[in-house]
Amino acid sequence: MNMIEIKKTLWVVFICLMGHIVALAQKYQVRPLDLEQGLSCNYVVSIAQDKYGFLWFATEEGLNRFDGNSFFTYYKQRDRKGISSSELNCVIDDAKKPVVWIGTKNDGLNSFNYQTEEWHSYKHDGKNPSSIATNDITHITPSANGKLWITTYWKGVELFDPETGRFVHFDKDRVQGLPDNQLWCVLDLGNGNLLVGHVKSGLSIMDTQHLTARNFKHNAQDIYSISGNEVICLYRDKKGTIWIGTNMGIDIYDPLSQRFLHVADQTIKNHRIFDFCELPNGNMLVATEQMGIAVLDVANKSFTASTQIPCSFISEGLEEFNLTGNSVRSLLLDKYNNVWAGFYGSGINFLTQSVAPFSTIRAGVPDQLERLTEKSVMGLVFDKNGQLWVGTDGKGLNVFSPEKKRLATYEHEGGSIVAAATRDSNGNLWFGSFFQGATVKMAGGGRFPQGFARCA
Repeated sequence: MNMIEIKKTLWVVFICLMGHIVALAQKYQVRPLDLEQGLSCNYVVSIAQDKYGFLWFATEEGLNRFDGNSFFTYYKQRDRKGISSSELNCVIDDAKKPVVWIGTKNDGLNSFNYQTEEWHSYKHDGKNPSSIATNDITHITPSANGKLWITTYWKGVELFDPETGRFVHFDKDRVQGLPDNQLWCVLDLGNGNLLVGHVKSGLSIMDTQHLTARNFKHNAQDIYSISGNEVICLYRDKKGTIWIGTNMGIDIYDPLSQRFLHVADQTIKNHRIFDFCELPNGNMLVATEQMGIAVLDVANKSFTASTQIPCSFISEGLEEFNLTGNSVRSLLLDKYNNVWAGFYGSGINFLTQSVAPFSTIRAGVPDQLERLTEKSVMGLVFDKNGQLWVGTDGKGLNVFSPEKKRLATYEHEGGSIVAAATRDSNGNLWFGSFFQGATVKMAGGGRFPQGFARCA
């Protein structure tokens, strides 16, 4: 078995163990992945999955590939060909080829063939009118004809043909009615029509064949106007509904009436929306700023101006069902119906609603009763009541209930460095200390008898 096959096997085993997301009402179990697990940077701005099943994470400091077991990071290297910048904005997998496309903050477009491991970069060339108009890329999405649409921060939107390497430019000088060139996102509607989200100027519908555009901005006097003038993300679900994420919450766009219907949840309103992710049951996950992940119960619903959409939140906290942060930048539903969330400052969270075969008790501060007092564990034993005794390297013994709550700590009774632990046939617990010999804790005498006996 070669290395790629081994990594693919590891990935499938990891995914199959972790389960699937299936319903709105259940709690989500969350597994965090961050610097401690090998992620290059906790500022994760975009996620993609390739044809081999690997996950790709664009961060503000490197491109990370995850095989289900470990991360490999691609950084800019001065002395060899590779990615042109470590400061990234977006990553997507090519629709047909074994290629990921990477948009950088200020160093152009990159492609990486993960089958041949070949890199190519595309940068602005003032002497070549068919080169990319600017190097600041904000979003990449497939076009309806197999090419790529690329939005930029200063020069509008580009249509890129990977076969020829040529870029066609669409900006306010070429498209009548386009208010400015500062764009966050683009969505191909087909038939030569685009939706483009502006940094400050709302939403525009662009006719790329006739080079015209119609712009929509917020109007406080019109309840059907767009909620905010910063349009951060665009998404079309399986039913064809167009979702718009703005700096002032969520809108649904009706192309027939050209009206904007507002998701009427006051907890979402006034918050920036960064991404959408449709679940297999038709409900919608929403990446928000400072509100975690919103779960919208929209399955089998039609939308009107007065539609009330039930909404719940998966938020930051210390329990295994909580996120590690509330500023969510990107969401991905993988090929196994698991959800991955990228955070601005908190790394990655893997979300599942099935009970995982393994759960983790992590180290934390002493007053966090769901955490260990020391991260290095050297001995484990269950007592007759099903309570777990954990021998640590430096903090003695921690005792946890079957519900994984820390019930007691013994920093000195069994030694500070407890290297071994076992239970005899009478239910007595034996602990071996690195420096202080063996200690026995007799069964009986209450739930937590205070006596530890040293063994000569």
